[in-house]
Amino acid sequence: MNNNRQILSLGTILAVWAHPDDETWNSAGLMMAAVTNGQRVVIVTATRGELGSVDTKRWPLATLDKVRETELASALKVIGINEHYWLNYPDGGCSDIESASACNQLKEIFDKVRPDTVITFGPDGLTGHADHKAVGHWARTVASASNPKPTLYEVIESQEKYEKIDQKADKLLNIFFKTASPRMLPEAAMDICFKLPPDLLNKKLTAIAAHVSQYEKLMECLKNGSISSDIAGTECFMKAK
Repeated sequence: MNNNRQILSLGTILAVWAHPDDETWNSAGLMMAAVTNGQRVVIVTATRGELGSVDTKRWPLATLDKVRETELASALKVIGINEHYWLNYPDGGCSDIESASACNQLKEIFDKVRPDTVITFGPDGLTGHADHKAVGHWARTVASASNPKPTLYEVIESQEKYEKIDQKADKLLNIFFKTASPRMLPEAAMDICFKLPPDLLNKKLTAIAAHVSQYEKLMECLKNGSISSDIAGTECFMKAK
C-alpha cells in the first residue's frame, strides 16, 4: 500500500489500542502518512500500561503510569497526533471490564469523531494479550453498530517479515509473548500492506524510541545490528469479517 490515494481513501481514522506504544508499533507510519495528507487521526488508549515494567528498579510500578503517559505524549508529538482519549482502564484488567460499559464509553468517542476507518486488534490480539483481545472486541462491537458504519481494519503480521526478521526478534525480545506465533498472511493477501518510505521509517523509529521503558532493548539491538530497522518498516491490516 504505497499509493497515497489509498491512504486518502481511509478518510478520518480512529485507532483503538490497549496500551501506550501499541499505536506507535502497529500503525505510526500509516498515521503519519494520513496526517501529512491533512486527514484527521484520533487515538484511543484503554490503559496506561502500568504493569508493563521490564525493570522495576528503573521503572517502579508505582510510578510507571506517569512515565508511560509522558512517553506516549512524546511519541504522539513525533507522529503528529493531537487528538487522544484515555479509557482509564487498569492494565491487565480489560477482560474483566463489563463489555457493555466499555462499549458505551467507546461509543461516545465514535459519535464525536465519526470515523470513516477504525484500526485495532483482531480477535487474536496479535500477541495474544488479553487486553488486546478485549479492546479489539469493543471496537468491533461499536463499529458494527455505528451509523454510518466505518470500515474496520485489524492489525496482522506479515508472513514475509515474520520469517525474515520477527521470528528472530521474538526470540531476543519476546515480542509475541502470549502466543507461540502471531496470526499472519502473505503480504499480497493483505487489505493494507504499507511499506514505509525511509523518511517515515526514521520518524517511526524516533517515535518508538520515545517509549524508552518499553523499547530500550530493541533500540540497542537496532544500534548493534542484531535486528534490522526493517522490523518497523511494514504495517499490515485486514478488514474485519
